[in-house]
Amino acid sequence: YYYREIESFCAEIISPGSRVLEVGCGTGDLLNRVASERGVGIDISPRMVDIASKKYPDLRWQISDIEHLKAEEPYDSIVLSNLLEFIPDLWSFFAELKKHTHPETRLVILITNPLWEPMMHLGAWLKLRTPETIRNFITRKDLTNLLSLLGYEVTSTGFRLFFPKRIPFLSF
Repeated sequence: YYYREIESFCAEIISPGSRVLEVGCGTGDLLNRVASERGVGIDISPRMVDIASKKYPDLRWQISDIEHLKAEEPYDSIVLSNLLEFIPDLWSFFAELKKHTHPETRLVILITNPLWEPMMHLGAWLKLRTPETIRNFITRKDLTNLLSLLGYEVTSTGFRLFFPKRIPFLSF
């Protein structure tokens, strides 16, 4: 449910035919949904990139982090889905990311609500999700301020999901 909703949201706001970069692409499902043939996915995990390249051979995949990304041209959209909480230095990350943008680039940033942290720990303890690691939770307000200081224009923010699981009659 959660990942389908993220994919649907990104597909709604990323124009077809856009040159799309997904940082932290995992197994490539989100990039495949939004990028058609003009997508590049990067991930630091060779295993994830291997899975993505086998599932979606028409897209480009790189084992990399943003500091070592080799890009021929700026991207129209850059997707950061549930990635920021694992980055220790967000200032440096977004400063480096700016090198891969042009004035019309749209950043699509999806972050976990910090209020979900206790539920995430519980879910990991109950083995309903992957084990928890140390996270760098950031609020929408702090993220907006950081991006503004770095020269990004924040055009909209909001909440998408009340809860990461489908709850009948409430989820919509």
